[in-house]
This record gives sequence, structure tokens and C-alpha cells, in this order.
Amino acid sequence: MNTGKYIVITSVDKNFLKIFGLWDIFFRRSDIDFKLHVACFDNESKNYLEKRGIEHSNINVRDYSSSLIWIHRLEIIRNFLKQGYSIIHSDLDAFWIHPEVKKIINPVYDMQMSIGHGLPKDIVKEWGFSLCCGFFILQSNDKMISFVEQWLIRAKDLMDDQIALNSMFHKIGLVWERTDDLYNYSYSEKYHIKIEAIAYQKIARIARLGDVDAGKVVVFHPYLGRDRSEEIKLLDAVYMIKDMKKKSFLNNLYFKTLIHTIIFRKYKERKELRKFIRRLNIIDYLKARFRSL
Repeated sequence: MNTGKYIVITSVDKNFLKIFGLWDIFFRRSDIDFKLHVACFDNESKNYLEKRGIEHSNINVRDYSSSLIWIHRLEIIRNFLKQGYSIIHSDLDAFWIHPEVKKIINPVYDMQMSIGHGLPKDIVKEWGFSLCCGFFILQSNDKMISFVEQWLIRAKDLMDDQIALNSMFHKIGLVWERTDDLYNYSYSEKYHIKIEAIAYQKIARIARLGDVDAGKVVVFHPYLGRDRSEEIKLLDAVYMIKDMKKKSFLNNLYFKTLIHTIIFRKYKERKELRKFIRRLNIIDYLKARFRSL
């Protein structure tokens, strides 16, 4: 069934539109020329995507949560797999900071997953990592479609796609093999699929791991936290990426975002804001800027 076609899938709601704007900058600068499809979950994000001519599906969920977003996203992925599209899925906070994203794709594997060290903790303790749903690649074939159907059932039971995925593989006693260049791979006899756990040298969750060369990181998926305003998350993301990739547009975007956040937002995160201000030597500028208002 694999037609060689790929589609890029991500999802957004009104609380992540600024993050999407940053993600989209990197997406458009990458070597990926595949179609982009965005799942959106409210009218604000729907209108945002329509104005920019971005293909999307509008999921009308009155009281949506992160769990429901994960479930609906997986349903969309299953549907595209059935249409013959192989999937490149990316969370909006998984930034494609290196343009050569295509070099990650390896059709030898039915499933390629990024890795993390968060949840489920018991599996991280046993494997040394867990599979992360922030970035993954799925090949369109009968084996993968069958697996995703089962994954979806388990995700609905647990209301969490990542915990469901890891628990499915852990339950069958999946054993990982490691190559000299730190690639983990395995084969599931139960599901008849070959899996790659993509090395964190290519998809990094932390900017300064001892053996990660920032220049070789293709996708940077930082921990931005949940209970923070979007502006603070965006500031943190831009600062960390700017620290890894010395790009002038990042300096400009960081500066503009910081000023906008200070002037136009009232929020509870003043301690965090002072941290961002200290990172740049712009105290005198800010004082002058406020006096002119």
C-alpha cells in the first residue's frame, strides 16, 4: 500500500497560535516539500489557518482537552494512512531547526519514534528512555494500519497516546538493540513491525545534553511546561533555539516577543519575565520605551 507519498501532520488550538507561527517558520525553511495538514480545535485557529491557506480539518469539540486532542490526532493519522499517505507527525513545540529533515526518514522501519525521559517512568527506568509522540514517522502499509487501529483503542482506554504506545510494546516484552552510534531499534513479532527509536542526537529534548552536538540536532523539542502563558512559552522556546542556532531572525523575533509581552500583557509570571529581561542587556532600552508610552 505504501505509495511513497508523505504528509506532515500537526495540531493547534487558540492557545498555541503564536507557537505555530514559530514552528511554521522552520517548517517552511526545511527540505520537506510534502503537504501539511493541521488539525484545529476551535474557530480562532480555524480562521487563522484559513487566512493563510493552510490545509486543515476542524474538530468540533466543545470541551476539548489535551487527551482529546491526542485521540483525534491519532484518528486523523489513521485515516491518512488508509489513504496511502505515510505520516510525519510533529508537535508544534518540536521545532525543525535544521533544514535537512528528510535525512531522518528511513523506510526500512515501519515506525520511527523520537525518545524522551519523561513518561511512563517505569518504562524509562527499564529501557533508559520512552517513546515520545512529539515527533514520529509512520509508513503506510497494512501492518502499520492494523497497529494504529489497536493503538487508538488503547489510547482511548488510557486517554493518552504516548502512555498507550509504550505500554503496548512493554507488555509484549519488546527488546531494544543498540548500534554503535546509539540508535535503538527493535522488531515486534506480535505486530510485525520494525521500530526505530530515533537517537536524541537528531531529535533532542534538552538543549545541553553532554554528548549532543547542537549543530547536528535536526528537531529540537524542548520542555516548555504546561501551566504557563503562551507568550512565556514562546519566549523560552525562541531563547533556547537562539542559543543553539545563531540566526538573526531569532534575535529579532525574541526581542519583539519580549517587548510585546511586557507592554501588552497582564499576567502572573513576573518572576519568569525578569529572567528573560536579564538574558538581554536591554534594561535601559525598556525604561526608555516605557517612558515614551
